Amino acid sequence: MAIYLATRKHHKFPPLLLVAYQDWVYNKNSNKWGPDERALEPSLKMESLDTKSCLVDLDTTNTHYFALDGQHRLMAIRGLKELLEGRLTAKKKDGESIGGKSKTREEIEEHYKEYYENPDIEINRLQGMLDEIIGVEIIPAVQTNETYK
Repeated sequence: MAIYLATRKHHKFPPLLLVAYQDWVYNKNSNKWGPDERALEPSLKMESLDTKSCLVDLDTTNTHYFALDGQHRLMAIRGLKELLEGRLTAKKKDGESIGGKSKTREEIEEHYKEYYENPDIEINRLQGMLDEIIGVEIIPAVQTNETYK
């Protein structure tokens, strides 16, 4: 995906979908689970301001966030950063590098000339992508009264 972003002039980063949870969510014995195994509170604190908006407590000390949708975009952005630093390294699904499979920006441009009319990988454009703002949607892992299952 990093090469896809690097070799195309136009792209769009849709919002990431994050799930907010706290450690108690995965602890069946937590006092935040009622006797019927229903949540006594949500895993994300929200306060309604009006019918269309709310205030969300993004406490990163006690709340963890998991990218439910958007992990590949984040990995591609990391790849762009790697490419800007000199070489893009091929990786397995678990993130482990595949030995000997890395390419410089010039090698990638040369390889993709047969597929694209002008695959110039401009440093300023790549840097600009790293500076872009990506929207985030956050949902709680557990709402009040949801069951542990």
